Amino acid sequence: MSCPALPHLPGIQKPCVCGTSGHGLVVTPTALGSQSFSILNHATFLRAPEGRTTAPMSPRAALPGVRRGRRRKRGVATSAAMAGGLEPHLAALRRELGGPAVLSVLVALLAVVITFLLWRFVQGRKSSRKAVLLLGLCDAGKTLLFARLLSGRYRDTQTSITDSSAVYRLSQDKSTNVTLIDLPGHESLRLQFLERFKAAARAIVFVVDSVAFQREVKDVAEFLYQVLVDSTVLRNAPALLIACNKQDVTMAKSAKLIQQQLEKELNTLRVTRSAAPTSLDGSATGGPAQLGKKGKDFDFSQLPMKVEFVECSARGSKGEEGEADLEALQKWLVKVA
Repeated sequence: MSCPALPHLPGIQKPCVCGTSGHGLVVTPTALGSQSFSILNHATFLRAPEGRTTAPMSPRAALPGVRRGRRRKRGVATSAAMAGGLEPHLAALRRELGGPAVLSVLVALLAVVITFLLWRFVQGRKSSRKAVLLLGLCDAGKTLLFARLLSGRYRDTQTSITDSSAVYRLSQDKSTNVTLIDLPGHESLRLQFLERFKAAARAIVFVVDSVAFQREVKDVAEFLYQVLVDSTVLRNAPALLIACNKQDVTMAKSAKLIQQQLEKELNTLRVTRSAAPTSLDGSATGGPAQLGKKGKDFDFSQLPMKVEFVECSARGSKGEEGEADLEALQKWLVKVA
């Protein structure tokens, strides 16, 4: 196929434009002037496949990427200018944040946030525990104490073989209440029922027979020791009240004497239990938790929970017809509710 003739233009040599011959326009350095656009349009037209014609392209269309490249360069320049304008402000912010005063404020705020979250967590766990457990040996007066708190009236009781529970509404604030749970005091049942309810305990009332205490002190201390070294009780640390009951009887021991005797017996139990035999691998077979501070004589202030002693009488000074003396116990319940 022969190349079509081109109009004679100054500065054009070998005016052959053909897809098959591989020739092209050769432009000499001479100035083309306004005729250069006509040459480009003519060349583009001649390169179309045979039998097809395409609309002539403009010089900018024939050179793709020119306009987009200019736009890209213009965008990069704008971004660089913006970054340069923000850099002084960012540097000032970094200097401010790096200052000791700002760091102190940030640390203080972080401490406040952590404290608040921990408080909410502890309060949430505490609010989920609404039970007040009544513990003690048989015939300590737990069941009568339970009945007096709920109804205020005296009633005959007998040794319990199961638990009893009821909602106790505080007299000062009727909207606040706790669940009183009276657990059996028999030796074969008390630990079984304690295991069932200990996780829900908000507080524990350990009832002691103040009249029979002198002969029962070892049994009372043994049961109290089992309660105090329980892992769940140690972790939750419910408030503990030692209720020295039957104070209406003349021979009743005072709360102060009962506290001293219990601390002495618990200290003895701690020493004997810590000397439990070990297995071949060196681990203790009994595995009770350490009660109190090691190397010091035991006292109740060493425990993770707050322990208080009160004197009370579920029967009352006038017997069945009289009112119970439970004022100290009721005040304590208001405090822990």
